[in-house]
Amino acid sequence: VCVLCVDPHTSKLIAGPDLIYRGLAYERQAGHFYDEARAHLQEALGGVAREELADWAELRRLVRRSLGKFVWSRTGRRPIILPVVVEV
Repeated sequence: VCVLCVDPHTSKLIAGPDLIYRGLAYERQAGHFYDEARAHLQEALGGVAREELADWAELRRLVRRSLGKFVWSRTGRRPIILPVVVEV
């Protein structure tokens, strides 16, 4: 689960991405994996135009695509990714 808080008036990312995950085999590596995944997603969102942040469907697609590729490259698994966009 990826939670993003977005300001509906300015279409800016206020908080997040916060990741909640289950199913990693090695819990010692999970913290490092979390930090890498979050940094990867922040980088992907940094290059997004404000118009795309305002379109929730496009934002969800971007999160799924970006995190999916990251997890696949690190683990060889295809995760279920549930993006949650919260207007604050």
